[in-house]
Amino acid sequence: MLGTRLGLCRLYADDNSIQYADKNVHKIECMLNYDLTILEKWSEDWLFQFNPNKTKVLFFEKSIYNSTPQLVFFYQDCQLEFVSSHKHIGVLFSDDLKWFMHIDNIVNHAYEKLGLIRNSNLLCGETNY
Repeated sequence: MLGTRLGLCRLYADDNSIQYADKNVHKIECMLNYDLTILEKWSEDWLFQFNPNKTKVLFFEKSIYNSTPQLVFFYQDCQLEFVSSHKHIGVLFSDDLKWFMHIDNIVNHAYEKLGLIRNSNLLCGETNY
């Protein structure tokens, strides 16, 4: 019998996140796999589907050493993919807990919009900007 989930779970429209923090990474693996089992049962009961192929694992670690052991997470009998960064609700998170990727993403997006504005002005014959 499945009980209460152990990690922090947030559902935003069709996005979901499950978080758990501990110094023991094997405990994290055990607890999150348990929570993923509960989430799978909940989604079956409420006829709400999460796509396991779109589900990603992002492991945050403040250590300067890249010593994260090989952890395995499953959802609907699919092994979940680990990523070094992931965009969630418009914010790009990286596994090193730094904001460089997020800021670069915003700046690049702004340059793209600026390019569209410049190109549309050139098409209209306006060159003052």
